[in-house]
Amino acid sequence: MRRAARILRRAATGVWRFLVGDTPEFMVAVALVVGFALAVHTVHLAVVLGLPAIVALFLAWSARAGLRSARRND
Repeated sequence: MRRAARILRRAATGVWRFLVGDTPEFMVAVALVVGFALAVHTVHLAVVLGLPAIVALFLAWSARAGLRSARRND
């Protein structure tokens, strides 16, 4: 029983590190993009225009946060 619990705990830790890693914001961003795609998959124009816009916004936000963090560390 202890061995099964240890294996399960290690597997859960591995999955958490894979999905979240160092920046949980990216996991949230990916979840939002996928959720948006699932919500509007029947409206072609929303997918074509909305998904790239959402991804670009998250990338810009991430770059800005990275610049701020780099400036603080200098």
